[in-house]
Amino acid sequence: MSGPNIHILREDEVDRRREAGLVALLDHCFPGFFEGRTFFKQLPHFRLVAEEQDEIIGQAGVDHRMIKVGDQSLRVFGMIDVCVAEAHRNRGIAGAMLQKAEELAKRADVDFMVLIADKGGLYLKHGFRHVSPAPGKWMAIHELASIMMLEKDLPEYFMVKPVGDKTWTEGQIDMMGYLF
Repeated sequence: MSGPNIHILREDEVDRRREAGLVALLDHCFPGFFEGRTFFKQLPHFRLVAEEQDEIIGQAGVDHRMIKVGDQSLRVFGMIDVCVAEAHRNRGIAGAMLQKAEELAKRADVDFMVLIADKGGLYLKHGFRHVSPAPGKWMAIHELASIMMLEKDLPEYFMVKPVGDKTWTEGQIDMMGYLF
């Protein structure tokens, strides 16, 4: 038996069946956060979705945008809410989605893949590293509304993976939007 089909799903392609599948997956993987939505703070630009027999078993949101680190402007793929249904874990699905994201990032001339993770083991295995210090600045969103700008050092959570030829430099990380 072959593995799941991993493909790009643009937000305008999320029909009712896929929306229901994404809601079920995200609510199960992140209890108490999504509250029946397909996003936590903001819709991603697109998703990588793993499907088997028309069932969504994994997803990785991707935000394609600019951020600023010190004086350097960087093109990034912000990885959002990477998850795999419990019954399908430990089969390499999350790693395959990260690999697919990296292939797309290279084609899009992205400098870094960036993410915020409280458990970094998977990402360390796939070439990400923690940034320390990681003084961040971002727009805080609560209850689907922008509330303020926040600034905080996030070295235990902020991770990057170079995709292009730029070197990550130390400096304030201006997310130029919400925190992934």
